[in-house]
Amino acid sequence: MGLNREGKHTFVNPSAARMLGYSVEELASQHSHVLWHHTRVDGSPYPAEECPIHDTCATGASHRVNNEVFWRKDGTPFPVEYATTPIREGGRLTGSVVIFRDVTERKRVEDTLHQSQVALQETSAQLRTLLESAPEAVVMVDIDTGKFTDSNENAVRLYGLSRQELLKVGPADTSPPTQPDGRPSLKASMDIMQQALQGDTLVVEWMHRNAAGQDILCEARLVRMPAAGRNLVCASITDITSRRQTELERERLLQDIRARAQRDQLINDMVIRVRASLTVEQVWRLPWKKSAPRWARRAWPCA
Repeated sequence: MGLNREGKHTFVNPSAARMLGYSVEELASQHSHVLWHHTRVDGSPYPAEECPIHDTCATGASHRVNNEVFWRKDGTPFPVEYATTPIREGGRLTGSVVIFRDVTERKRVEDTLHQSQVALQETSAQLRTLLESAPEAVVMVDIDTGKFTDSNENAVRLYGLSRQELLKVGPADTSPPTQPDGRPSLKASMDIMQQALQGDTLVVEWMHRNAAGQDILCEARLVRMPAAGRNLVCASITDITSRRQTELERERLLQDIRARAQRDQLINDMVIRVRASLTVEQVWRLPWKKSAPRWARRAWPCA
């Protein structure tokens, strides 16, 4: 549309009239600011002297604006993006040209995108809280690169590496060359990760090695993480060194108890056989009676 220096329409194309809800004839010679630019987006009055369109008509300065609204004939606003350019005839300022675009759809998409970003940020914050509050070490592994992509503070403590250092390494780099069963750690770790990618939740024992060179026996629970275009596996890792030592100690204790029971049974069997083959008088006259162990003397009251 074209405006004279007073801000009145000198020409309006059909698209502009249609977006404003007027006919071309209705807009002819009418004041632009009074008809469709009188109020700000927040509903407050928009003084003409603060309007960029009015400024172009008055001073010849060009403007580009993308955060205002125009008002339709029915009183409803719509967001616009517009540019103003001065019209000069013989070097004299005679008005301005206003080119505008209805950006309702773009604003809707931007608002939707913003809401999605806010929701994503909230979700990310919630996941980070869950990650950091987990009692075990948690790492995220990119199978294609073989590197960690994220970790919690427990993983930092387990491996003895900073979070930045962890993002430069992967499972094979934080393990001894071979596992206790003799498998090469690199190949074994990739085999396990591939199984997890098939959708299975795996629980495996794995020997890790921290930055100080100490080997740590751990239990790792692996699960595939949904990610567009990426093969990610989440691993929850628990140090089971103390638990394994307790299990070994308990097994040694059980073996000792079984050995004692077997020995006691053997002794009882021997006592029973001796009792069955000797009379009391014979036993009483045995030369080893006085030097016999206390348990043997208890087994024979007459001794």
